Amino acid sequence: MKLKVAVVGAGVIGLSTALHLTERFSDALQVTIIADRFTPDTVSDKSGAAIEITDFYEGPDKFSSAKDVSAYRDQVEGWYQDTMKRFHKIHVSEDNSEVQITLLAQYHIFHDDTPDPLWKDLVFGFRHVRPGSDETSLFNFPPECKTIWSYSTYTVNPTLYLQWMQKQFLSRGGTTNKAKIDSLHEIYDGFDVVVNCTGVWASHLLEKESMQPARGQLIIVKAPWINHCIYYDVGPKLTYIIARSDSVALGGTLEPGNWSEKIEEETTKEILKRCTEIEPSLAKAEVIGVSVGLRPLRSRIRLEKSLESESPLVIHCYGHGGQGITLSWGCAKEIGDIVQDSVIMNKHSDSRVYHEAQGCCCVGAGVIGLSTALHLTERFSDALQVTIIADRFTPDTVSDKSAAVIEITDFYEGPNKFSSAKDVSAYRDQVERWYQDTMKRFHKIHVSEDNSEVKLTLLAQYHLQQHEDTPDPLWKDLVFGFRHVRPDSDETSLFNFPPECKTIWSYSTYTVNPTLYLQWMQKQFLSRGGTTKKAKIDSLQEIYDGFDVVVNCTGVWASHLLEKESMQPARGQLIIVKAPWINHCIYYDVGPKLTYIIARSDSVVLGDTLEPGNWSEKIEEETTKEILKRCTEIEPSLAKAEVIGVSVGLRPLRSHIRLEKSLESESPLVIHCYGHGGQGITLSWGCAKEIGDIVQDSVIMNKN
Repeated sequence: MKLKVAVVGAGVIGLSTALHLTERFSDALQVTIIADRFTPDTVSDKSGAAIEITDFYEGPDKFSSAKDVSAYRDQVEGWYQDTMKRFHKIHVSEDNSEVQITLLAQYHIFHDDTPDPLWKDLVFGFRHVRPGSDETSLFNFPPECKTIWSYSTYTVNPTLYLQWMQKQFLSRGGTTNKAKIDSLHEIYDGFDVVVNCTGVWASHLLEKESMQPARGQLIIVKAPWINHCIYYDVGPKLTYIIARSDSVALGGTLEPGNWSEKIEEETTKEILKRCTEIEPSLAKAEVIGVSVGLRPLRSRIRLEKSLESESPLVIHCYGHGGQGITLSWGCAKEIGDIVQDSVIMNKHSDSRVYHEAQGCCCVGAGVIGLSTALHLTERFSDALQVTIIADRFTPDTVSDKSAAVIEITDFYEGPNKFSSAKDVSAYRDQVERWYQDTMKRFHKIHVSEDNSEVKLTLLAQYHLQQHEDTPDPLWKDLVFGFRHVRPDSDETSLFNFPPECKTIWSYSTYTVNPTLYLQWMQKQFLSRGGTTKKAKIDSLQEIYDGFDVVVNCTGVWASHLLEKESMQPARGQLIIVKAPWINHCIYYDVGPKLTYIIARSDSVVLGDTLEPGNWSEKIEEETTKEILKRCTEIEPSLAKAEVIGVSVGLRPLRSHIRLEKSLESESPLVIHCYGHGGQGITLSWGCAKEIGDIVQDSVIMNKN
């Protein structure tokens, strides 16, 4: 039996939330939208509808500390990024012929020397435009403006967008009920979950809510020659020109405390006057509409479970100011997470989505196996009993013998080629997503108390190339602070870089002692009820009878377990030394050998070899000497560093990582995840999350 969910409010927040819940929990939830206004009559229909993140409004409800402000900003930025992902997905899909999302240049104008915004790295192509430049001469920008920012953003006709979402929601089995309620308690008896997305009207439904409206009036005109956006923050008035696919929005006003939805003719004239001063051609544009909307103004958005003792789960999500569309999908996703944790997983209602804990086995105890097992125990604590089966546990895994730098590279092209350029592009997007999810988790660990145990370190990395015209890597925008270093600069004089290197990249990355990290993960896994079993298996079929889910994270050994797997090892030998004066990383891609120096919190790693097809785990003394020679040529001080270890690991070399459900007709769900080459740690949490998504869709939701 499905749980019943009421989403109260049919604006952009309510519709995004309702659609997200029907997409994510199609077999678990029956979602109804209750509202007295549906599109085209909602506040969202009357918005400028540019996807525009701004520094948040500071209102009467102050933050308690700078830490609180920072945490809230991180939360808002996460909502924005999730929303942008969804808009990008729509923008490149067939649905956009109906939605008509448009990507346009935006100019933001100020009359003083305004510092760069906190969000500049989140938008597309943020840059400064010099007042008086040829570019500004294309517009009639006011002479008093001193600062001009430009970047690209999405715009949309909000009514087209809301109509499309409502259509998608209904096609997935959602229902609507046009009704006005005076209290959320009126609907408690009929639903297991109530989500309050009522915007400014939440102040009427909730006794202790002091939120106020910020009245905004705007004009819609026909001006197909305008294909950009302008925000003008000079003077006391809010002035903007926002092009859409079918019209242009001119605005606006920002009137806190004004509840009037009546159109003011004088305000219309004033807005037209301000906008035509910037774009004189608008003087003769056909006015096709004037509207008034009430932004829900609050010092911070409220997105949380109600703490009152109520029979249904109640979630509040309101107070977005003018950023409802901008943050909508991120907020919807967070609401979905709350529903999953509070209802789906924790059996908040008597209507249970699953009947008993499922048995799950992760085969392999390296970084992929441990990350996956820990993620599953964290995410499905009441639904899965997870066991790790492996013949090697830390400190004896291949992962223990890795350099353990978080380093994304252009993927290896091996024997299993991609079928098309589109296939390559899709795979690259997938790898980048795994990397970003992993970096989020590493950042979370890095700033937590757990890092006293894990000892993640953030260090500068230098990547040396021998060709002068080496193109920038595809991943340059994913790493921290990517930049070029001139080979003859003062900075390079601090090192003994070879004279033949012509291109040097620098950025920051995390490094870690892999054994400390694996030990911490194993400890976390066991503390959450996970179990381990040390055993060697020759076939996955040996354990099918004992588990509902089997996840194959066996790395290079997958080629022994699976008949049709042609993956090969890439032998790597490295040296661990004591050199506390080294606090950076160097990758040296000059010549046939792979040379690197990687500092960690407690040691320095020197490497390396890359020997495809070599299964030997024996340490080669000559290789050790050769690695030391190459590294001391770059860092002469390493000549007298104490060697504290030498190890050999077998990277699982494959043309592309295999992460997928098995298509064979097997009784348990079987998921394969192997072939990461030297990027196991780098992609580990992203892969674990995707495995969790497969488990959720195939077992938790569908009761496989």
